[in-house]
Amino acid sequence: MEAGKLEQNIRDDVEKLFLEHKRASSKSEYDLFDLNNKLELSETQKKQFEEILVQNVLRMQELLKKHDQSKAGEH
Repeated sequence: MEAGKLEQNIRDDVEKLFLEHKRASSKSEYDLFDLNNKLELSETQKKQFEEILVQNVLRMQELLKKHDQSKAGEH
């Protein structure tokens, strides 16, 4: 009887450990998924900011060209 109870306790403990491991793994997988999503968003934002920067540089070049032309027209 004592051996049977001990065996059952061991099974219960192993099952608890398995469930805790499963929960921890699920949380780790969720955290990893969340971090990947944030990274993808960051990459998307980076591309958007790069596009805006390129547009701003082109616009600045246009404005400088117009400014130089207007200065040349004044003389």
